[in-house]
Amino acid sequence: MERIKIMETFFPYIFIVIIFALYISLNMEISKLSQKIKDQQKQLDKLYHLTGQEEVFDNKVNLSQETKLHILELVHSGKKIQAIKEVREATNSSLVDAKNYVDKL
Repeated sequence: MERIKIMETFFPYIFIVIIFALYISLNMEISKLSQKIKDQQKQLDKLYHLTGQEEVFDNKVNLSQETKLHILELVHSGKKIQAIKEVREATNSSLVDAKNYVDKL
């Protein structure tokens, strides 16, 4: 009887520990996959650059030709912050991605 009371007392905690362990395991796996994606993107960027292409291959920044020309005009006129803002608005990309894109123009 005491054994059942002990199990009833600790069962919710055991369940929480198992859920927490699964969460940590999944989080670590997602981090590994995210790093692999970043490494592969760097490799693609290097390959793209080695082929003599001017723009960096980045599928996060997919702009129309008209928008690209407008962004280039902003950069050349010294409005880099405005260019970054417009890249972010057009692509829903992060600030870092937009800044990297504008810096490489």
